[in-house]
Amino acid sequence: MYDEGNEIFDCPCLVYDDPGQDYSGFGDDDGSQAMQLRRSFIRLLHAAPNAPAVDVFIDNRLVANNLAYRRFTTYLPVGQGRHRVRVYPTGNRRRPVLDTTVQVAPNSIATVAVI
Repeated sequence: MYDEGNEIFDCPCLVYDDPGQDYSGFGDDDGSQAMQLRRSFIRLLHAAPNAPAVDVFIDNRLVANNLAYRRFTTYLPVGQGRHRVRVYPTGNRRRPVLDTTVQVAPNSIATVAVI
């Protein structure tokens, strides 16, 4: 189901580049130079079939509220580098079901599947 270039982290999440992503429109305003992606983007997928809906935080910022199984967030702009991802059952922020760090490559688009 996932491409050969997947990176699997030692946590209950999977990060992979989105090879079908259309990168058009990310180049220079005048269109004269080659495409340059100026930011990285990630989206999250709730991929745990028996888990309740969740609230997702990236770097202590709520990015998804009540995310249900099989649902994606929108693509979220992030800087390159390490980002803390915490996932809680919706409405319960006492103990996360996932608390990990993901490494985001520069100029990339990726999906984080919470499984």
